[in-house]
Amino acid sequence: MDFLWDIILKIGLIYAFLYTSSKFIFSFLSLAQIKKYTKKYDHIASKEEIEEYVSKTRRDRRKILPKVTIVSPAFNEGLLIKDTALSFLSQSYPETEVIISSDSGTDGTLEILIDEFDLYEVPSSEFTDSKKITHKPIKRYYRSRKYDNFIVLDKVNGGKADAQNAGISISSGIITTIIDADSILEKNALYHLVGLFEREDDVIGIGTPIGILNDSNVGDDGVEDGTIPKNFWAKIQVLEYLRSFLLGRMAFQRYRGLAMVSGAFGVYYKWVIEDVGGYSTGSLAEDMDIDCKVWRMVDNRKLNFRIRYIPEVFCWSEVPDDLKNLHSQRDRWSRGLTETMWKNRDLFMNPKYGVLGLFAYPYYLLFEWLTPLIEVFGFIFILISIINGSMDYHILAYLFMLYWTSGISLNALTLYAEKITGGHYKNIKSFNKLMIVVFIEPLFYHWVNSAFYVYGNLRLLFGVRGWGKMDRKGLSLDKSKLQQKEG
Repeated sequence: MDFLWDIILKIGLIYAFLYTSSKFIFSFLSLAQIKKYTKKYDHIASKEEIEEYVSKTRRDRRKILPKVTIVSPAFNEGLLIKDTALSFLSQSYPETEVIISSDSGTDGTLEILIDEFDLYEVPSSEFTDSKKITHKPIKRYYRSRKYDNFIVLDKVNGGKADAQNAGISISSGIITTIIDADSILEKNALYHLVGLFEREDDVIGIGTPIGILNDSNVGDDGVEDGTIPKNFWAKIQVLEYLRSFLLGRMAFQRYRGLAMVSGAFGVYYKWVIEDVGGYSTGSLAEDMDIDCKVWRMVDNRKLNFRIRYIPEVFCWSEVPDDLKNLHSQRDRWSRGLTETMWKNRDLFMNPKYGVLGLFAYPYYLLFEWLTPLIEVFGFIFILISIINGSMDYHILAYLFMLYWTSGISLNALTLYAEKITGGHYKNIKSFNKLMIVVFIEPLFYHWVNSAFYVYGNLRLLFGVRGWGKMDRKGLSLDKSKLQQKEG
């Protein structure tokens, strides 16, 4: 029996070494990519630069501004829908179309949109439905008397992916931006993204980090300076999101291995989404699922395209601020990841799909999907060893200190990455609060997440599906100051 415990312990230590080493390697590779990006694109454009760019483009008859469609699926988003819609409509980029696809919610989201934006029903003949994307029927089409570029769809309930498909299908933009209806978009976001498409011809999709909206100051330009949430659970997620997005994905995009653009905010050419048949309905991880579909299309046709990931935050989203809602979210994420990994299992070590098949997919399988299961098993193993007296407390203390210091180091690298991007949290008080979280977060948060992920996979094993529910808190009225620019 002691021999078996020794084998398990050694396997666990080897896995922990490989996992930790991979995180540090990718962190430093990501830092190199961030530095390269910030050197090439050295600042966020000012209002004057944007106006000059638009004016110059319009004077040049040989060049037109590509039209961008913002598609936002909405189901029971009444608390935030007015402010988020205004953030979409307040974009500094002029050639913008906004489509909110209301998926037959029950909290009056559609009615709020009708009242706030003076919507009126229009015939379906005004729109051309894509033949390549399927979705549930659209019951009614609306336009706004206040904003001539604003369209709202009232459709039969079909889920988030289906609502996205409906909006994409009738869109008229060359570029499609998918953004959650609980998210705020910064005023200059589309200008920067369109600029990247124009400067880099091989780019067909772009992903960006997601900022934490909770308690942040929302103004005319969106969220100019992030505020660390007062709530404990939301505060920890600020660091988690920065680490996951800045250090977890920048390296992959350099080597054509980026397997996930965030579902809260992703940007693609419309033809790309059409060519893969749109988002997969019923998927719990539609963001990862469509990225896999896009990469399959690119590799099957041997196209020289790539999906770009940039370190600038243009989208801010509300996160769970209590254990119950965090549990519900991570439960769904775990089931979505498992479903997507299983659905795309043929990618594993498949040279046909290059870096995605030979490296990115195996990495996600071994160090994203498998890690929570091993950590929970390891925790149970340590607990049993303590109970039966076979655990050397010196070894246990050493392992804990190694785990904690590794977590602190990764968090410190995250804050360094945040700093060199120009900073999404410019206020020194906010940054100091993050410094405190750097030391607290590794003590327990990863274990909590792992437990939620294992629970979600157990539920999936027993046939549990569905999105679950996250309670929304909404924005404070005194902070919501987005201008209503009627046009």
